[in-house]
Amino acid sequence: MQTVADPTAPLDGGTAVVGLFSDLDGLNEFVSTDAVATEVMEYVLYLPLLRWSETYEIEGALARDWQFSEDRRTVTMQLREDVRWHDGVPTTADDVVFSFDRFRDPALAYADIGSMRFLDSVEKVGPYEVRFRFSRAYANQLADLRRVILPKHLLESIPSAEMESAEFNRKPVGNGPFRFVRWERDQQIVFEANPDFADGRPHLNRVIFRVIPDQTAIETAFLSGEIDVVDRIRYESVESLRRNPAVEIFTREQRGYQYIGWNTRSPFFGSAEERRAMTLAIDRQRIIDALVFGQGKVTAHPMMSLLPFYPNDIKPYPYDPDEARRLLAAAGWKDTDGDGVLDRNGIPFDFELVTNLGNQLREDTLVMVQSDLAKIGVVARPEVREWSVFLDDIKGKRFDADHLAWQTDFIYDPYDLFHSAAIEGKYNMTSFSDSRVDSLIDAGTRAETVEEAAPIWHDLLAVLHEEQPYTILFELLYSSGASRRIRNVDVDVRSFLVSVSDWWIAPKDRKYDR
Repeated sequence: MQTVADPTAPLDGGTAVVGLFSDLDGLNEFVSTDAVATEVMEYVLYLPLLRWSETYEIEGALARDWQFSEDRRTVTMQLREDVRWHDGVPTTADDVVFSFDRFRDPALAYADIGSMRFLDSVEKVGPYEVRFRFSRAYANQLADLRRVILPKHLLESIPSAEMESAEFNRKPVGNGPFRFVRWERDQQIVFEANPDFADGRPHLNRVIFRVIPDQTAIETAFLSGEIDVVDRIRYESVESLRRNPAVEIFTREQRGYQYIGWNTRSPFFGSAEERRAMTLAIDRQRIIDALVFGQGKVTAHPMMSLLPFYPNDIKPYPYDPDEARRLLAAAGWKDTDGDGVLDRNGIPFDFELVTNLGNQLREDTLVMVQSDLAKIGVVARPEVREWSVFLDDIKGKRFDADHLAWQTDFIYDPYDLFHSAAIEGKYNMTSFSDSRVDSLIDAGTRAETVEEAAPIWHDLLAVLHEEQPYTILFELLYSSGASRRIRNVDVDVRSFLVSVSDWWIAPKDRKYDR
């Protein structure tokens, strides 16, 4: 008797090619700050300790179970015993303790070290059991443990201060569904299926991330079949691609927001009135309509609007250039010499508005902001800088105003961005300081549950709305595309790679031998 194979059943084999607009900055959680690299690490190369579920709740990955102490200041966690590094060495409690000790080492300058500020110690209880001790119980304890774990046996010998130059960053050894094969700088990164992955072999033989540093070229390659998956399609291309029967388009909300940060040490943005005037003078809906074809929304707060406690009752400031002029006049900015530019004490309101090279949307946004501010007598000079120079300048506070975006998490912890104690850190780049904000952040991070924290965050966001250290421009919609050759592609706000282990290609649709 013969049986017919189920044509919808996943089959192993084949290669998927994913397009990238730029190369990654590394694949080492200790030092990488690249948002796409973070997604590759979490879903392709490594098995993190914990991760977000599809309902945005914490679930185990490397960790299989955990228990809180009665006072919730201690978490004891049991690890899976079937996870191995790609060189065959088991992933154990030693790796977890090593990783968190390094995360907390000031010499490492870990990008998210602020989330470790309440973690007092991490200790090995047994080969596959660890204990985390906190100085206090708070709502985000488990979320702050949601990290990629690194191999102690390969990285222990490298001092924290030298980690940024470690060879491991571009020749990583993970413990996830795909293992690293090779990295051709600015060209491609190749991964192959890990046949020994604890959750079962992924269906694809290989995933290749190919760098095509031009948005038009990457879409051409997508349509020609040179690449199979692309993230963040140009807004003007989304609808035409959606009509193409050979591809599928997935649209999701941005996990974050686009903003302009006002350096409060600048002579132009030291007061809340001056910063509010900037927000009132910028026609944000016009930018959305002109640059992203309406695929975004004006928002008010430095918080992802998907969060259940987002304060919808505090509305975005309207476009009101007359009120902006009034606020600036009250702050002493007037056109005393009749040249069309506001001035105060002989200083014209003329500042640099900087962003990074290579992001056309940001560059175009600067031009539109420049036009809006000119209408109220303010000169904003767009300045586009190479990424590394730009980062050095904004982290060194050498700017008047900057345009960037934050990718946020499914928790809220604004300490690094707005607490005065974080001014000397990496992320309070506006040097913002306000005693009310400090007190509310401290209170919010002491809350033991999300429900207890929610009204505190509401009060905090009301103060930040008044103070406007950031002008929140908008949240975007992001669109990803996948060839219909690739089955089981699923995309959500977590990542365009969230289902990569489940992707598969029918034999008749495979383009590569491997």
